[in-house]
Amino acid sequence: MAIAAAEGLRLGDDHWIIIDYLRDPFREHGHTPSFRNMLKDAGERIAGCDSKRLYDLFPLGPAKQGVRIAGLPKPFGKGGY
Repeated sequence: MAIAAAEGLRLGDDHWIIIDYLRDPFREHGHTPSFRNMLKDAGERIAGCDSKRLYDLFPLGPAKQGVRIAGLPKPFGKGGY
């Protein structure tokens, strides 16, 4: 929550759903999901969630800002996953 506050975000329920989603594959596989996978899976966890909604939640980039707030390492870049 301290990282989110430093970035000007107040975490709500949807933020925590995405943060928990990001932490699960890291625990299981040792890496964070790509934005493409994040987008697909977020729609299953949050009704009507699309890329705009993810950017509303994490304006500096759902994959990068989301993992930073979740306390995880940066996701792989293009071609690295």
